[in-house]
Amino acid sequence: MLPDNNATAGTTAFPYVGIDQSYSGFGFAVYCHPSETYQTKTGKWEAKKFLSQSDRLDKIFRDVQMMLSGVHCSFGGIASVAMEGYSHGSKFQREALGELGAVVKLAIAEIAGVRPWRHPVIVPPPTLKKYVTGKGTATKQEMIDTVARRYGAIFYNDNLADAYALARVACTLQTGRGNEHELAAVKNLKQPGPAPQKQAA
Repeated sequence: MLPDNNATAGTTAFPYVGIDQSYSGFGFAVYCHPSETYQTKTGKWEAKKFLSQSDRLDKIFRDVQMMLSGVHCSFGGIASVAMEGYSHGSKFQREALGELGAVVKLAIAEIAGVRPWRHPVIVPPPTLKKYVTGKGTATKQEMIDTVARRYGAIFYNDNLADAYALARVACTLQTGRGNEHELAAVKNLKQPGPAPQKQAA
């Protein structure tokens, strides 16, 4: 088993993965700390190209597996994965988006096996916006502009900007590295991992 949880003194040998799941603009980012290097990839699965929703979800499951497997093989491991949480105020496609989120989680668990990153960090959209811009109501363009200005990562796609920011959230949560408002934004996020077992009386 690869020691994917070997972060020490605020650094780790393995990269962080950020996933902004969407059917029409899936964002996947790999962020390395402390080198600040990153890679991104997009995905798109239009409903009209599939005979059924089941076929569509199966394709997404396999594609996400391939992305994660590629990172794991290239870097020798993954430190942590963060994915965007559900937008609970959404009025449209709630069921379909729930299926998408579940498929992504299953793909992560399948590739991670028993490694700690099988439990992704779930980041609510307002928390991600607050982490990057300092406010939980930032627009898509404000996210793109702030990511470019603050981190030097230039994107013309809001899904990629969000995925990159999610990877940085995973890094901050694990290493404790970040500025004041970044640390404040992640303080209430749950650390990934199984719930502690209760001791028998």
